[in-house]
Amino acid sequence: MPHSIAISEDDTSTVYDLTTVAAVNAALGVDGNTEDDAETADEITANSKIIGEICDRVFASRDVVETFLLHECWIHGLPLTHYPVSAISSVTVGGVAQQASDYKVDPDSGLLWRWGAMGCYGWPRGEIVVSYTAGYDLPDGAPASLAQACIDMILDVRAIAAASAAGGGGVMVKDIQHGDRRVQFFDVNASASATNAAIPASVAALIAPFRRIVV
Repeated sequence: MPHSIAISEDDTSTVYDLTTVAAVNAALGVDGNTEDDAETADEITANSKIIGEICDRVFASRDVVETFLLHECWIHGLPLTHYPVSAISSVTVGGVAQQASDYKVDPDSGLLWRWGAMGCYGWPRGEIVVSYTAGYDLPDGAPASLAQACIDMILDVRAIAAASAAGGGGVMVKDIQHGDRRVQFFDVNASASATNAAIPASVAALIAPFRRIVV
């Protein structure tokens, strides 16, 4: 299903953080200070983006214009790229604006359904443009599982660093990258199958429900 996506806002203004400095400090049992909090804030942003890449999702709330070029007739559900969907601004079919009663969205999955009198026929062949707002209001609006996953990644990275500094804690660091940040987790005492995981098992379990499913 060929389509294009345009993000309406400046990417530099997008908040990607899945948790807060205060939450990380609480998990660490430490009192924050200006220097340490700045480092923690950078870790939160980096690990939040890594989680987003693993899930093949952008969790931040964004205004999106998505264009579908359908080569088949009567597709019933259009899979919007960004979700959960909080609002649909407009839908056009072949340049013709649709009434709000002509479509319905499942906010959690991002599926946009044809509704009303034409609902049983689905979406026709041609160009369909959807303008909408989707994502979580981060960081406070992040689901608890995603927030905890981000915290766990930071705690694990720090545990690895502490073990390494102590002269070998049975953990090695392998390679995963987001920008200039590289992290991967490898327990030298684990089985071969377990060591292939790019992230800790606890984090993988927390983010599993949020991974994009490609049909």
